[in-house]
Amino acid sequence: MNQTIVDPGPSGDGIHLEDGFHKVENKHVDFSGHPTSEIDECIGMTRGAYGIVRNCIFEGAEKIALIGSGDEEFRNIEEGKAIVFENCIFRNGSRRMPEVQCGMHCLLLNCTIENWAEPSRQPHDPRKARGFGAWAHDEGHIIAINCHFRQNRLWKGLLNMVSDILGHLGNAINEEGPSAIFHWKSWIPGSLRGLVTSDGGTAVAINCTKSHPLILVENNCHIENAEERLNLSAEEFVAFPYDLLAEAMSLSAQC
Repeated sequence: MNQTIVDPGPSGDGIHLEDGFHKVENKHVDFSGHPTSEIDECIGMTRGAYGIVRNCIFEGAEKIALIGSGDEEFRNIEEGKAIVFENCIFRNGSRRMPEVQCGMHCLLLNCTIENWAEPSRQPHDPRKARGFGAWAHDEGHIIAINCHFRQNRLWKGLLNMVSDILGHLGNAINEEGPSAIFHWKSWIPGSLRGLVTSDGGTAVAINCTKSHPLILVENNCHIENAEERLNLSAEEFVAFPYDLLAEAMSLSAQC
């Protein structure tokens, strides 16, 4: 790594990007030395930001990577924008590894998502504990290709697991109404949520692996020569994200 970032900037993020194209390479953001109350994301790309992130490590925060602000006032400059994470590692956090929302697109290429829903990185208020790996919602889109979802341990402690499940159930009710109580996905603990969707989000996983069969990686297909068949290019995805999404969904439908 060319640069290690251990302290947050004025925004609370390690890397905070807005407005326009950005390229980030060879960075290591490690917030392990800070209480979660003192930091925000390791990397945040919002308010019109798009671009390519290569060969980076993000770890040690409650919230690792946020794609899309979640604010309706910025949706018109976020929707349709695309981010590529290539050869990156997201590890030892609570959630957002990454979280993609507001109609934005994210390609995870040859990435590792490791040890999410970590109790040491959960918020101090158990009512706010809700861990997960990668999550696409609010019409956000994630394509994960040749990625590995790994947990060193699935059991995160009784209190943490109970508060985590209740947090996910509450979020599901907020998104879908009371009927969410009867949906199986509402009751999945965060430690098993490797790549998940809700509220209009989409996810396609191609040739991804996971360390335990119970880890949920939605729409995961094994397809030979997928990169060649998709003619993958980070630069093209940033320019034409809908094209690759349509091609990936078409390949996934063949599984």
